[in-house]
Formats: sequence, C-alpha cells, structure tokens
Amino acid sequence: MKFGRFYVLILFSFLAICDNAYAQQLIGHVNSNISTQILLDGQPSTFSVDANGALWVDNYTGHSSTTPIYSKPAQFVPVAPSQMALSVSSTSATTLTVPAGVLYANITVEGEGIRWRDDGTNPTATVGQPVPVGAMLTYYANPSNLRIIAQQGTATIDVSYYK
Repeated sequence: MKFGRFYVLILFSFLAICDNAYAQQLIGHVNSNISTQILLDGQPSTFSVDANGALWVDNYTGHSSTTPIYSKPAQFVPVAPSQMALSVSSTSATTLTVPAGVLYANITVEGEGIRWRDDGTNPTATVGQPVPVGAMLTYYANPSNLRIIAQQGTATIDVSYYK
C-alpha cells in the first residue's frame, strides 16, 4: 500500500484522537506483535502501535527508529499522597514532599498569590514566577525542584501529583 505524507498525517491525526485499544484494532495489532508494511514516500516501511499507544515507523527518512512518530498523550494517573491545605509563608521558601514516581503536579493557590522557582534559588515575595490566587500551576517536571513562597502574608496551596 502506498501512502504519501498527506495520508500519513491523516492517519497520525486520526490515531491521536483514538484510544489505544481502538487504534490497535484499526491496524490489526490487538494482542500480537505483527507489524504492517507500507510504502512511505516510495520507501518500504513498517509501522506498528505498541501497548502504550505509540506509533512506530521503521525506515522512515529523517526519523530515528528509537523514538515513536506519535506518542499518545500521557494518562493522568494520580499518585498518593497529595498535599492539601499546605501553608506557605512570605518569609521562607517551602519545598514539596513528592512521592516516588511523580512526573508532574497540579498546584492550586488559595488565600494569597505565590511565587516559585526551580533553578535551585529560593524565590522571594517579589522575585520568582508569580501565580495569582485561584490559579492552578501545572508543573511538568520533577516537583521536588520547586521552591514556593507567598507574595504576602500566608498562602495555602493544594498539590496533586501525577505520573
């Protein structure tokens, strides 16, 4: 079967909106290690979908065979314990107690605005990335690197962890 770039883009876009099981059924990979041969820009290629929903294409010019062409967006898997009603003062930076395996965190701000830094330096009430009251910071890195301080008085943060 011959596919041009346009058709492959449509396939990737379609797989992006499908759930993993349905995407695997579409290309015949349910409970199997069978891959499908295609011609991609006139070049024989093999594509498959792994158990995590990532689309792999071998022998495609300009793309590494060690990374998927398309990787299904991460699933939100909560990691306990979360930290609720954590008090943050404006006089000293607070760090989080992060459970093992966490990849990112959602932090909701209450009471007073906060500032954060993740470069190894403590923020101050006037220096750092500001987050206003009522906002949620989604931090897509190791939350252990975060240092948080209230902009004035005492803020309260609620932190949920995910992997």
